[in-house]
Amino acid sequence: MDTGGVAGPAAAQDIKLALVGEGADELFGGYPTYIGAGLAERFTKLPGPIKSVIRRAVEALPPSEKKVTISFLLKRFVQGTDLDGMVRHRLWVSNIAPPLLARLGVTPMDLENREAGAGHLLDRVQRWDLETPLAEGLLTKADRASMSSALELRAPFWTKR
Repeated sequence: MDTGGVAGPAAAQDIKLALVGEGADELFGGYPTYIGAGLAERFTKLPGPIKSVIRRAVEALPPSEKKVTISFLLKRFVQGTDLDGMVRHRLWVSNIAPPLLARLGVTPMDLENREAGAGHLLDRVQRWDLETPLAEGLLTKADRASMSSALELRAPFWTKR
């Protein structure tokens, strides 16, 4: 079926149900922050002068107009290296860094108050991503958008706990 590039109502004429990949990155560790979680634990064990040199070099990288660049990821990485693992992860995935929110006069979300349970850091990070940004954000938005076109979406990689 050729929908002419229109996925909404045209697709719903012939298709009533579609499988989507939401939840796969969280489940199978497909985000850079999952790699960063392990690297940060090693980074914190480096001697202070080496960490300081790396931090200054990363902070000296020029800003970019592109969406998510290596320099952006590295800068976010060093911003969070002195934080606890879950707090660091929440900083890394936040849309606007807390220091910028504070400069804008907005009280940043308290990153410390969200319970992530027990277990290995990577397990806790993935669990939080499944239960919070995915379940409370992405899946809700996708469901509303698809239902407005009479198309039912199913995410086989996500199950409600």
